[in-house]
Amino acid sequence: MADIDSMLNDIISREGGYVNNAADRGGPTNMGITQATLSNWLGHPATVADVQTLSVETAKAIYSANYYSKPKIDQLPDLIQAVMLDAAVNSGPGQSVKWLQQVLNTNNYGPLTVDGGIGPATIGAATKAATDLGPALSRALIEIRRAFLNQLCQENPSQQQFEKGWMARCDGLEATYCPQVG
Repeated sequence: MADIDSMLNDIISREGGYVNNAADRGGPTNMGITQATLSNWLGHPATVADVQTLSVETAKAIYSANYYSKPKIDQLPDLIQAVMLDAAVNSGPGQSVKWLQQVLNTNNYGPLTVDGGIGPATIGAATKAATDLGPALSRALIEIRRAFLNQLCQENPSQQQFEKGWMARCDGLEATYCPQVG
């Protein structure tokens, strides 16, 4: 099993502290946790002050439950869990799983239905692909994510201010999880 605590520490580090950027569709966020996500977690509307004072422990609990265990990223091969978790945090679990399913289909590990849900077929295909492709699988996941983020910025100019940070995030993941892939 991958080291979830290390992955969560990396996510918290990449996400940073409290921000409230008008162009950020998530609104007020702290450590990447949006006001809406915190509200869902708490079971009642969270205030901006609740977001500002969010603890690291609560952020980790939210990420572990809602972005790792619930979408079943924890059942994927260790090789891709950190890349998948980061994508789930940045773009949503369903989107990250769709990218995985697309990559698996493109590399002839399907056919899989691209539905954003992890079931036995996706787990089996990902396990085989991780064995066969190694870090190239992580790189393919990062590349499909880059393409999505580039397109997002082209289609919505208000998001261009985030592009440099998103690409740096992808570059960092690539350097960490697939440095030996040419």
